[in-house]
Amino acid sequence: MCRQSTELGELVKDTLREYPSLPSRRIATIINEKHPEFDHERIRRIVRWYRGQNGEESRDTPSHEEFKYEPCELPPAWHYDSSPFIIPEKSALVLADVHFPVQDNQAIDTAITWALKHKENHPLEAIIINGDLVDQYQLSHFLKNPDRPGIAEEIDCVKDFLQVLQDAFGVKVYYKFSNHERRFENYIFTHAEKIANIKGIALEYLFQLEKYKCVPIKDKRIIKFGKLNIIHGDEIQGGSSSPVNPARSLYLKCKVHTLGSHSHVTSEHTEKNANRELITCWSTGCLCDLYPEWNPINKWNHGFAYIHRDDEVFRVVNLRIENGIVY
Repeated sequence: MCRQSTELGELVKDTLREYPSLPSRRIATIINEKHPEFDHERIRRIVRWYRGQNGEESRDTPSHEEFKYEPCELPPAWHYDSSPFIIPEKSALVLADVHFPVQDNQAIDTAITWALKHKENHPLEAIIINGDLVDQYQLSHFLKNPDRPGIAEEIDCVKDFLQVLQDAFGVKVYYKFSNHERRFENYIFTHAEKIANIKGIALEYLFQLEKYKCVPIKDKRIIKFGKLNIIHGDEIQGGSSSPVNPARSLYLKCKVHTLGSHSHVTSEHTEKNANRELITCWSTGCLCDLYPEWNPINKWNHGFAYIHRDDEVFRVVNLRIENGIVY
């Protein structure tokens, strides 16, 4: 029946001549919109028949070279690498929101001391810096105090801190770049885009990360630590901050086991989904000044986390610090 020169067959051939590069389903839709008396699926079968796309049905049919489907040649697509970053180690100390040079040295020392003191029961194979190690205040879009330390001072702070971590633990360090690190790149893109692709001016080179066994994690990639997802919090639309519970905000937006920072608040939320799976999300406290000049009234607290896993099970020890004491 499809081989007969029917009215529908002529419509199909005319449309194929007019739109040779459109997919068969789109061709059928165009015809169906103009001629609703013909069934869409029937039109599509005839389009595919003329193009020799009907598989077994088309093997014994004469070829229709005129209507052979050649997809239009599209330009290559630019790919943003959003693939997860896999942490192979089985245990890690998670530090976040240090914000050099407005760090809290007592809080940092307390976290490092705890990890050293408990390394027998909490062995450490890696350290994860989960974003905002630097503040980059002078590169922000806010009104700035010129007396505050600048980028050069922050670079020195980072190198000194990474040396402290190597001296104390000697393990690989993973450094996730987040919104405050991106202030540097954003500034280059805005004010000096012509030199943006010069390798040596990227933060990972200015910080000399390779020297300190430190691996940068860029491009808003999710960190996978077994079944636990680790994000800073700025990766998700609207961020992970919440006026009530940042961990619950993480659960509502991620719906999988997730550890985040960004909010500067220690929190936890557990909820069961429709598959009867118990999902828990956590947010960690910060290691910076709790009362900065731009936000002196807040609900921040100092804190950090220790994480451990085997092949199927992971554990999060989400700790807070108050007056140099770990709880």
